[in-house]
Amino acid sequence: FPVTILRDVYMVHGCFLFLSEHYLSQFPELDEDLFMYGEEDLIAYNSACRGLRVAYDPSIVVYHGNAKSTGPSDFRLRASAASMATLKRKMPLVSLIYAYIRSR
Repeated sequence: FPVTILRDVYMVHGCFLFLSEHYLSQFPELDEDLFMYGEEDLIAYNSACRGLRVAYDPSIVVYHGNAKSTGPSDFRLRASAASMATLKRKMPLVSLIYAYIRSR
């Protein structure tokens, strides 16, 4: 059996996230104000503020059909802009920078 070595990181971006019981006991659901963009940023921020571990498993492979659900329209740009505006309201910049530095 191959040995999996988890890598501690500040944030993981991608189409597949696994949230532990520890995270879900403190943040029981994903933020409905974010759609497709920014969830990872808020999860990283929440985890850093609560001292929760964020890890990356390089042995997991996920095949993702990029932009299959949004198509070629400008929907992705609008969704991204709306999510970034929401993140600015939910994550104070000073606290975000402090959490990032603390996680290193």
